[in-house]
Amino acid sequence: MKSAFIAPEFNLPLAWAIDFSLPVILKSALNLDGIEITSQDRELLRGLRDERVLYMGNHPTMVEPPVAYHTANVMGSRFHYMASRTVFDWYMGILGEVIKRVGAFSVVGGGGSREAMKYSREILSGPGGKLAIYPEGMMSGEHDNLVPFMSGTAQIGFWALEDARKKHGNAADIVVLPAFTKYLSTLTPEQARRDIEMSLTRIERKLGIDPGDRNLLRQFLTVGRVLLEKYEQEYHIPRASETDYEYRVGRLRHAVLEKAASILGMQLDSHADAFTKIRDLWNAVEAAEAGFPLARRDLSAAQIAEARTHLNRAYMFIVIRREYLLE
Repeated sequence: MKSAFIAPEFNLPLAWAIDFSLPVILKSALNLDGIEITSQDRELLRGLRDERVLYMGNHPTMVEPPVAYHTANVMGSRFHYMASRTVFDWYMGILGEVIKRVGAFSVVGGGGSREAMKYSREILSGPGGKLAIYPEGMMSGEHDNLVPFMSGTAQIGFWALEDARKKHGNAADIVVLPAFTKYLSTLTPEQARRDIEMSLTRIERKLGIDPGDRNLLRQFLTVGRVLLEKYEQEYHIPRASETDYEYRVGRLRHAVLEKAASILGMQLDSHADAFTKIRDLWNAVEAAEAGFPLARRDLSAAQIAEARTHLNRAYMFIVIRREYLLE
């Protein structure tokens, strides 16, 4: 069984090295040209240097934790970071060894997070304690919207505040710092179109699609239609009206989620939205990978991998929307 909870082992020389090289890391590893924070927000951040802070950010991609790290530097402080347990195993565990030395500790959403909750309270209740969390509970892929927060995320702050006032008196307080990361492309329209066309060409070759004389929008929609039909056939979903795209995608999305749930031995809430379902299933997969046997059944590595494949497909049909193209 893997270690369920991984505590931080802060290493100041490593943190200094990352501080110095962060612009290079952002560009070379994450394709970020820079991070812009308004002068007004910079002043606000510096004013919170000595305060207890609960940083709550959106999480559309894997880039937001480095953005939070930069935010802590602007503040003149250091954050602790609540990170998914699976992240600590990325790149043969090398990433985990690095991030725990700059303040990250693990949390398993599907169970076994008691130590993480306890550690969060200790951090926030201490003098000047700062904790970065992502209450959506997963990478949402939503750059313009927030998905429903995980239940209990706000409770972390209330518990920590209660602990702080027991230790330091009723004057103790915690500042909740909401943060929203928005990404802007620096490509010219010509560069963006060239990159899109190259990617579309590779996808069309893979799917055996002849683009003919279709324009870019029609090429996108054709790829989407072919993928939709492919997965409808794979998941034994009868054909519906070809014009009712949203209905077909929604039906496929929930069929894929139900397939993942059956592998994991879980019963999904029929009234829950797709994001809540996929988050619950991701948490279960993560718990199984961390070594926690699910209450419903024991899972082999092959079953976990199969469930993950279905979840990746469901995620694709959640975050890719037709209106993004039409707009």
